[in-house]
Amino acid sequence: MFKRVSLVLICLLAGAYFYLYGQVPLSFSALPDSITKVGVFFARDHVIDIYAGYGEIGREERAELISKRISDLNRNKVYPDSIFIKYQDSEYQILHGTKRLLSISKADSLALASPLVEIAQAYQSELKQYYLEEHLNRSFWQNVTYYAIMVLYLAIIILITLFLIRMLGKLMRYLIGLVRLNRIRHPDGFYFKGIRFITAQQFDSVSTLFIRLVKIFLVLWIVYLAFYMVLYVIPGTRGFARQLQSYIMLPIKSVGNALINFVPNAFFILVIILITRYVLKLLVYIFGEIEKGHLKFTGFYPEWAMPTYQLLKALIYIFTIIIIFPYLPGSGSPAFQGVSIFVGVLFSLGSSSAIANMVAGIILTYMRPYQIGDMIKIGDKFGELKEVTLLVIRIKTPKNEEITIPNSLVLSGHINNYSRYAREERLILYTSVTIGYDVPWRKVHQLLIDASRRTEGINQDLEPFVLQKKLDDFSVEYELNVYTSFPEIMPPLLSNLHKNIQDTFREAGVEIMSPRYNAVRDGNQVTIPKE
Repeated sequence: MFKRVSLVLICLLAGAYFYLYGQVPLSFSALPDSITKVGVFFARDHVIDIYAGYGEIGREERAELISKRISDLNRNKVYPDSIFIKYQDSEYQILHGTKRLLSISKADSLALASPLVEIAQAYQSELKQYYLEEHLNRSFWQNVTYYAIMVLYLAIIILITLFLIRMLGKLMRYLIGLVRLNRIRHPDGFYFKGIRFITAQQFDSVSTLFIRLVKIFLVLWIVYLAFYMVLYVIPGTRGFARQLQSYIMLPIKSVGNALINFVPNAFFILVIILITRYVLKLLVYIFGEIEKGHLKFTGFYPEWAMPTYQLLKALIYIFTIIIIFPYLPGSGSPAFQGVSIFVGVLFSLGSSSAIANMVAGIILTYMRPYQIGDMIKIGDKFGELKEVTLLVIRIKTPKNEEITIPNSLVLSGHINNYSRYAREERLILYTSVTIGYDVPWRKVHQLLIDASRRTEGINQDLEPFVLQKKLDDFSVEYELNVYTSFPEIMPPLLSNLHKNIQDTFREAGVEIMSPRYNAVRDGNQVTIPKE
């Protein structure tokens, strides 16, 4: 383990070295003498030259400010490799620790006709050279002590890293052992209110995978911290250490700042959500009272209450989202807006039929063509209405079949409601027979009415009636109309009525057979069946 960690750290340090020193900065010595410059001095020693001002500050004033910053540093404790470059706010800054020595702006780039990064590297090189002389003038024992302390720090960092990784491995093995012990204690899995929501094998696999992922994350984090501390201990790689730190800390800082800036917006969003919640509670109470009949409005029916509430609820949610959306973190970013547009396009393309059904459902709600429990017929589908939703309706046929019909088809077709007038005992059932002209029509009328009197389920208080619908060449079409209050038994009711019609006509000696019947007979035989 020691060899592997040491090899990784050495490779990373080598890469950092070549990254820092593999670039050739701009050389100020090659600049022509015609370029105006102002020198920066410290204790009569020339440090660097300034070729442009900074903002509203001129060259001379800027040079004095940089001289003061350099004089504030303890020259004996400044190492050349501790001077590094940082890019911030479209500028390059040269820092020593947390102290800024100078900033390179667009004015420097215009004066020297060079990119900002090359100018920054040139200034960094000159400052390093300035402090390098003091660094080389130190005594032998000062250098030995310095490097000995640096090696000691490196050894301590590596030992602590190895110790933490080893302890982490033992901790994870202990946790995996606890998971497997739970598998022995609970071989049937885990139950919640009598329902098993995970088996022992599934719990073991998921927990072990989670523990191993946590271990990998923590090992990477420990190695990252160790690598950062090693780079920071070595003066030549402190700049790279700060850059490495920025790779991790900048996203964390950005997230932290976003969360802090989101706090006022969060209170605003919370207030909007609370207002929306109590408005919905008020609406559900009002529409609940309307549905129960305790609160009445002229022209507003109780069955409209809950659909209207659901419609208002959806509109309030949409309005709330529109208000909250600009206050969400990142809502103004192009990525967030692009994703929003993409999701909106997908929703529009994929929900055209759903929206058509929703609009049809809303229209049908306020048309009031049916109610739950009504016997209805839509096209050729007949049955009891069981459920009405915003997208579909469901009916149960007399054959115990459940049929789902989209609202768009219901709205575009025709609806037969057999239950609305049946509540007032005024639903009319009808059936037709064709009888020849040789049978008097008064007799046919009476026979049909007698058949209706024998049928149970027909309202006997209301007089049935017969209509002569058609006079054909060889027969007359008679239609019997009867009243009933039981639309739910229409098929068996019509079946019994047909049986009684056959019995009544047979008893009267009248055959229900059109003269167009082409059977061979001797002229005396009739088609009336014998009992």
